[in-house]
Amino acid sequence: MLKTYIDTTPESGDVLKRSFCGKCGSPVRVESGRNPGAMVIPVGIIDGDKDAFKPQVEFFCKRKAGWVGTIENAKTFDGMPPALSSE
Repeated sequence: MLKTYIDTTPESGDVLKRSFCGKCGSPVRVESGRNPGAMVIPVGIIDGDKDAFKPQVEFFCKRKAGWVGTIENAKTFDGMPPALSSE
């Protein structure tokens, strides 16, 4: 059973809907109030071919560790962008 709570405290100032497994507590998805239709899904919950789900955007790149690489052809943002287009 999926459970959801409304997070009003993220650094971006956005309101986020955070959903998680009601049985084990694992995060399942995050939806943004500012970016309807955009969803963040932890790659660890995907069963099977993860290569089909290559990220298109990277957030908070300014704070990522130096050993974390970049994703080819992904849009990058130092923080959370004001809005994402679906183009």
